[in-house]
Amino acid sequence: MLIANPQESLFLPPARQLDARQGAVEFHAAQEARLLSYFLDFTSEERLARFRYAVSDASIRRWRARLNWNWYCAVGCEDNGRLWGLAELFGAPVIGWKQPELTLSLHNGANEQERLGLVRAALHAARTRGASSLSLLWDGPDSWGSLVSRGCHAELDRGRGMLVIHLTRGPLR
Repeated sequence: MLIANPQESLFLPPARQLDARQGAVEFHAAQEARLLSYFLDFTSEERLARFRYAVSDASIRRWRARLNWNWYCAVGCEDNGRLWGLAELFGAPVIGWKQPELTLSLHNGANEQERLGLVRAALHAARTRGASSLSLLWDGPDSWGSLVSRGCHAELDRGRGMLVIHLTRGPLR
């Protein structure tokens, strides 16, 4: 598990790993080039998984250029300096960080434990921003079952068809 104690600060200065081998890193606007490179390096299948349809390099560049870093948070996991997973939180000016949306991007897939570690890092980032819950944008049925069964306080919001993870003040199991 990446975060042993949610009260402890997850975020170190930009691009510094936490204690775990596959440490969590919070990215900032100044590191946009690294994040852009991460997305541009996606295979066709990874682009479909992340964006739900085929996207060009130009589309990815335009999307990244329009991001408002006041309402965007990227938490990544890396191994030996290579970013293998990214959890993105999207807040909104209307509701702030109260109920952000979360989406995961993974290079070459990830096992359940790695995916869960990435989600836990994102939950901690959301909690530190004052979120009471977050919505997981579609990441496939395997992650839904995993999150529900692993004590992430998740439930399906049938009205929106999204998995909602309720954040609590206590540590994640």
